[in-house]
Amino acid sequence: MGLLPTIRRSSRGHAPEDDYWYSPISGGTASGVEVDPNTALNASTVLACVRVLAETIAALPLITYRRFEDKGRPSKERALLHPLYKVLHDSPNSEMTSFSWRERMITHLLLWGNSYDKIVKLQTGQAVAFWPLDPAKMTIERKGNNLVYVYDRGGSAAAEYPADMILHIPAFTTNGVIGKSIITLARESIGMELATEQFGNKFFSNGATLGAALEHPGKLTPEAVERLRESTKKYQGSNNARRTMILEEGMKWSQIGIPPEDGQFLETRKFQRSVIAGWFRVPAHLINDLGDASFNNITQMDIAFGKHGIMPWTVRIEQVLVKQLFRTGRYFPEFLLEGLLRGDPQSRGALYQTMWNVAAINANEIRARENMNAQPGDQGDTYWRPMNMVDASLTSEPAKLTPTESDDAADDDAEGLETNDEADGAEEGRSARRVPVKELRTPAERNRLRIAWEPIWLDAAQRLTRGEVREIIKLAEKHLRSTDGFLAATDDYYENSFPAYYTRSMRPVVSQYSAEIALVAAGESGAADVAMGDFIETYLASLRNQHAGSSLAQLRWLLKKKGGEGVLAEIEERMKEWTDKRPGKIASRKVIQTDGAIAREVWRRQGVETITWTTNGKNCPTCDKLHGKVIGINRSFVPKGMMVDPVAGVVPINDDERPAGQQAPIKAGANVLHPPLHGGCDCSIILG
Repeated sequence: MGLLPTIRRSSRGHAPEDDYWYSPISGGTASGVEVDPNTALNASTVLACVRVLAETIAALPLITYRRFEDKGRPSKERALLHPLYKVLHDSPNSEMTSFSWRERMITHLLLWGNSYDKIVKLQTGQAVAFWPLDPAKMTIERKGNNLVYVYDRGGSAAAEYPADMILHIPAFTTNGVIGKSIITLARESIGMELATEQFGNKFFSNGATLGAALEHPGKLTPEAVERLRESTKKYQGSNNARRTMILEEGMKWSQIGIPPEDGQFLETRKFQRSVIAGWFRVPAHLINDLGDASFNNITQMDIAFGKHGIMPWTVRIEQVLVKQLFRTGRYFPEFLLEGLLRGDPQSRGALYQTMWNVAAINANEIRARENMNAQPGDQGDTYWRPMNMVDASLTSEPAKLTPTESDDAADDDAEGLETNDEADGAEEGRSARRVPVKELRTPAERNRLRIAWEPIWLDAAQRLTRGEVREIIKLAEKHLRSTDGFLAATDDYYENSFPAYYTRSMRPVVSQYSAEIALVAAGESGAADVAMGDFIETYLASLRNQHAGSSLAQLRWLLKKKGGEGVLAEIEERMKEWTDKRPGKIASRKVIQTDGAIAREVWRRQGVETITWTTNGKNCPTCDKLHGKVIGINRSFVPKGMMVDPVAGVVPINDDERPAGQQAPIKAGANVLHPPLHGGCDCSIILG
């Protein structure tokens, strides 16, 4: 290519008053060495820094995530089904891996200051591939309010691409559009290193001896000069160093060069390595300069490199990808930097222990961060935290152990209730402990247990809901083109996968709370403790079926009432509502329900004949109609088909008109054996 076309292409878009016209045409430096993106790689420090940055970033996993809300807080999960997941993670085109593609991207950013890829799209506008373009052949023009990318294709006419067809990632920039090359900005430093390397090469090619003069007392003819020059060649080169030269006719050898120690040759080279590494923000030990490295600081230097050397590049790339490829905001790409930013094993162990103690992480999540396989079965998926921690905002007195109980009561965990036999043994082990009868016929002790356990129920319900919501959204995205297909998929999930997931998530809290309620209820009657392991397992299955039935009913209602193209958005909105509100409803309702169910069954097995409904602090006019009602322990407070009217009490269901402002009656769709009667009810049952 000729000089004029080159100047014409590179100067396109520059105004007459632009500083471009007053800058040097070549990459000349004060050291006399030409420096450009290609020649700069001949400098060992530049090549080392480029390789460290390019290979490190290329080795980081690039994951596409989907955003969702958990309790009103942003959360994320891997979007394995998104069209760009495999493109970014595995292979951007038919010829390159993701590693080689991103290695090339970072190399272009470091050498030219810009990385360009042509985006291949489907007719729908979805990007499906990226093909690299040579940054040396690309120029950017502004036409009106739009940017146009002009690519020189050699002999043929230049190709023009709109901005949405080019994935352009600029490096450090002063105008927000075009990145600046580190090579251009640091060319004097790089030129100095290249000059010292050339000096060293010439120094050793001449036998590690600097220039000298041969003095002759007379005058040599041109033929004699040529013979002398040829004869001295056999003393040049490193292989001929220290050979003895024979001088004739009074000829003398005079050293006229500067010794390398006087020119500070080695110090200059070392200093230039440090300067150039600073331009690239690469720590010295990563380019094989271990002068300041030690066992005490090298880990911290690695972490600092991850934060200040790698993270700015990854964030730059992530934000460009989001801007051009993920415009809805629901999906986004992210580099996994945990491996670079984690500390030494001792520091990581202390962090994991702290997170484990507040139920922020489970065993399998720790193992995943350490690149280990999950534990067999489901045992590593459980979150654990000390049982003596309660929400600090609670003002009521939490449940206390009685004086006859020892600290080892807290050691009774969910494992004691995994099977009926073990549960029975756990109950028998508690038979020596007794709640004092001083609160006989009052639910005060059980009410304190409700308050203490509600945060624990909430925590378990939140984890349950998060997993359930993730599965429903996945099924919706995969099957919602067919309503029947989605219904079949959800039926299969709730029949086959959900039961084990619910049991794994809720068994510890249900079993342990039920055991505590059973102990207190038995103490209220003054009779012996009874084995409850079989009933607790049956009750857990009942809770599981209630939850699955409610979920399926809501999903079927949405498909029936909101069918059509917008049903996916409706399902996502319902999932958001589940995430935000459902755990709180589960926790507040189930602590009341479980208290009533377990206490009633304990008393029934003890031979108690009657029980009484009693209201507590949040009683309402409807519940007041049940306050003090005594029934046989095998009967219902409100039979199916009846309702509780705030005026008339328990009456058959009817549609009679009521005065304005009067609370609506509560209809019983099933036999009401114990509280709660409605959402927010905090009533109890006591011995009748």
